[in-house]
Amino acid sequence: MAKKKMTTKEKLKIINDDIELWLLNFVKILDAENKLIPFKINKAQKDFLENRDKYNIILKSRQLGFSTLSLGIMLYYAYRIPNSTYLMVCHNKTSLRELFNRLKTMQNSIPDKIRLDEDKNNRDELGLSNGSRIIVQCPSDGLGAGMTLQMVHLSEYALYSDSQQLIGLSTVEQSLAKNKNSMIIIESTARGVQNNHYKIWQDSSKGRSRYKPFFYGWTDKAHLDLFRYEVDLAVEWYKSTNHGEPLHNDPLELTKYEQMLIKKTKVTLKQLMWRQWKLQGMSEELFLQEYPAFPEQAFVSSNVGVFDANIITERMNYVPEPLKNVPDLPLSLQRYIGNGLNIYKLPKPKEWYFGGVDTALGTGKGDDSTICILDSNGEQVATFNRNDIPTYKFTDIVAEIGYFYNYAMLMVERNSYGIDILQRLWKEKQYINLSKTKKKDKITGRAKWQHGWYQDSVSKTILVNDAKEAIETGIVIVNDKETLEQLKIYQEVNGKFGNTKGEGNRDDLCDALFLAIQSLKLGRYYV
Repeated sequence: MAKKKMTTKEKLKIINDDIELWLLNFVKILDAENKLIPFKINKAQKDFLENRDKYNIILKSRQLGFSTLSLGIMLYYAYRIPNSTYLMVCHNKTSLRELFNRLKTMQNSIPDKIRLDEDKNNRDELGLSNGSRIIVQCPSDGLGAGMTLQMVHLSEYALYSDSQQLIGLSTVEQSLAKNKNSMIIIESTARGVQNNHYKIWQDSSKGRSRYKPFFYGWTDKAHLDLFRYEVDLAVEWYKSTNHGEPLHNDPLELTKYEQMLIKKTKVTLKQLMWRQWKLQGMSEELFLQEYPAFPEQAFVSSNVGVFDANIITERMNYVPEPLKNVPDLPLSLQRYIGNGLNIYKLPKPKEWYFGGVDTALGTGKGDDSTICILDSNGEQVATFNRNDIPTYKFTDIVAEIGYFYNYAMLMVERNSYGIDILQRLWKEKQYINLSKTKKKDKITGRAKWQHGWYQDSVSKTILVNDAKEAIETGIVIVNDKETLEQLKIYQEVNGKFGNTKGEGNRDDLCDALFLAIQSLKLGRYYV
């Protein structure tokens, strides 16, 4: 029996119920050659559309079309939901005019039988006859105040001022409509680590935020499709400099970095040639910021911290995943696996291990209590960091991790909380392998050996300088991604060391690593 042919009304309902079909059938956009074409969403846009949440943050390579996608989403829901309001925020007036013109092109391309009449069409607002409106604005502290917003898109959010990022975001969040379909999108290329964009991305990628993270790099297929003209130019350029031959998948032709990209991403040889072509006109650092292949590359900035950001970022490409199953780990530590405790290498018989311990109050707010363990070759094998462990419980964790790693030699910072840890380890746990350092008596001038590392401006400089040499020369290999992220923003300001400014930016894992390096440097084992 032949299938019943669908009526026009039935077809129209299917299209109207599917945003992707609605855009494809009713809306046109301008392509790279300024020709009107059906709005067919690309692979990256489709991934976001199918996986979006109420709160979203997109970190991306340049020009992947997410502002255009958001305008399409806004237009679709403006037609579907009468009397709804949508806000697109652009970082400057030039972008505002460009995006509003894009919106008008979309609206005008809709077929006459479908297109709603406009009751308002000025420089920054499109009003429809069903009462819905789409507003395009530049950022301000009072963004969205007095409105009920069905959808908000903050384009190039990292370029907003500090107050606009903090206060403006808070205002639009409060203005978001209280229904299941309302949505906010923060979308931007990265602009350093001293802003709220970096904080939100870091928190969301670690599951510490209501924002859902999305990353789309230049190695994705969407980039290949959108940059087709440039890619073709790059291939011809490469062939002209290589005796007419394109790049081949040959270890003799590919750099170590390119081999890693092929292994870890879906990059094509054409895209690798495009990268080499782009680097003829921009620095490696700028390329990483504008066209990252991985999220951590986007935030590289060599002028921010004490440590070479390029070395740290390069190391992030090769770090191992922490172990999910750790045989023989004490039951008291099992609960922290993947929840503060990261094990990268299991202990080896007769191997010496060296640890650093930095202690905080453990109230659930503020600094973390941290542990770092290195093997005798300087490779980081384990880390621990949490801010909700009181010192009496942290003592047990320190001792258990130390015992697990062959009675590791531990260097504990002698701050107010660290002294308590040292006394508890020595007296209650009878933990013998505690590193000692010399300290001169203020009165007699005599040097005396003490457990732990006494911290002052001079000893802190020694810690940082030794760590810088060890990390940048490869004496120490850091396996923990979060430690690397903290190292990347570790800086010196007016003779004081610590994390770069910004709420939530911490340096406690750095301190534990620095202390472990000093223990390794001493190279002693008592038992």
